[in-house]
Amino acid sequence: MHNVLFLLIDDTQSFLKTRYLKELKVIHENLLKKLYPLGGEILVAGLELDFCTQRRFHNIKDLFSYAATQAKGRDIIVANAYSGALCVDQTKEILNFLRTRQYDISFAEHMPEGLIPSVVAGEFAEDFLYFLDEKTSFGIPFKELVNWEYKGIDVGVYLSSSRIAMERIDFLPVEKNSSLYLNELSYDFNFTLEKAENFAEKNRAQIHRFPHYVAVELCPKTDEFHTADFSEKPNIALPLFTNIVQELNLWAPEAVLSLGVWGEPFAHPLFEDLFQQLENNKERRIIVESRTLILNEKLASLVLSRPNTELIFDLSPKSNLPSNEELNKFFSKLPNQEKLWIRLTRAHESEDLIPKFLKTWKHLMPRIIITKADSFGDPSVKTVDLAPIRRHACYALSRDITILSDGTVMLCRQNTDLIGSPGNVAKESLEDLWKKNLSKYFYQHQGQFSSCKQCQGCDDWWIFNF
Repeated sequence: MHNVLFLLIDDTQSFLKTRYLKELKVIHENLLKKLYPLGGEILVAGLELDFCTQRRFHNIKDLFSYAATQAKGRDIIVANAYSGALCVDQTKEILNFLRTRQYDISFAEHMPEGLIPSVVAGEFAEDFLYFLDEKTSFGIPFKELVNWEYKGIDVGVYLSSSRIAMERIDFLPVEKNSSLYLNELSYDFNFTLEKAENFAEKNRAQIHRFPHYVAVELCPKTDEFHTADFSEKPNIALPLFTNIVQELNLWAPEAVLSLGVWGEPFAHPLFEDLFQQLENNKERRIIVESRTLILNEKLASLVLSRPNTELIFDLSPKSNLPSNEELNKFFSKLPNQEKLWIRLTRAHESEDLIPKFLKTWKHLMPRIIITKADSFGDPSVKTVDLAPIRRHACYALSRDITILSDGTVMLCRQNTDLIGSPGNVAKESLEDLWKKNLSKYFYQHQGQFSSCKQCQGCDDWWIFNF
């Protein structure tokens, strides 16, 4: 393996580097110890820490530009700079997989991040530059960097018989919990997929102590495109929102907080007061999701001016959607546009619009999201009834919690009738409500999908596996 380049990409948020510097240092140094015996040159992009002694680059474009000049006769292994649980044997396998089949790019499918790297053939490195620019985010998964419209790419998808994907976890440090257990795992220099499975099985409750993503509905006003209608509920009260934020700061300070579920957050008359409640934890990542029902330059600029905050405008079909010219003019006035995204929800009504949407916006707004609807299926025809394969435990139950504007906590976003809701955050702690939802996830790990009527016929699991 001496004819390889290792590209280690650091996409870790700054607050992690502040709070868990000791753990991250151990994870990174143990990764290097795994790589040194394999030979080859190690390059790093994004790391701004004293303990990093490798040659560093400040963006992915510069990293691949240099790699392309050095890649003759060598292949490129791309991994996260903190993938301390990297499986060396599988790394050798995927490299051999690329070489023997002469693929341009190979990556592992249905595999948690941090275990198996991606590989780029050395002679393809220069072509790969077409997919990158100086603003390309470090946080974009490697396989999503590839422009699949580019002709002539020979992609090899590496598959494994491991069932680790069923555990719904990544082996990367994204908060305190994962930083601590990954620190411990990084000392195992013979870590394998089998060991990853054993670890996840024995430590399931510990791994899922906190949600990764908390969505709070501020205002239920929505558009005709989205089927969930909670318009009879009130706007969220300022004291209720304040209590939610305070509990999250104490219990889950690193969970991503999304403002907006189906409603228009900017329609809340006290949006500025609500947003002010987030000042005590500027390190928390915030996502504000607008339905594009209101174009308010002042509020949008307020959101984009806050550190670690991103703003999404959903441009899914609706009768009152502004014209592309009006939208582009509005977006051009906003600050920090690298934190601005536009989104189209993929559904039957919008399927034919996707090519035109991409063609129109990809040059004006490079940060584009195509997302699935909360439910593809009809109540009488679910993919789960048609699939001939074994079901996986639910991804959403293991990571997400959704709070409506009156404080009701949903079982999940498909649970629009609210039957099976664990309760209301105005009456119980968010931690207790999270544990109630999580209990259904643990049942699913035992193959008991019928223990919850709402989960029994759900098709959401299919979307995250295919």
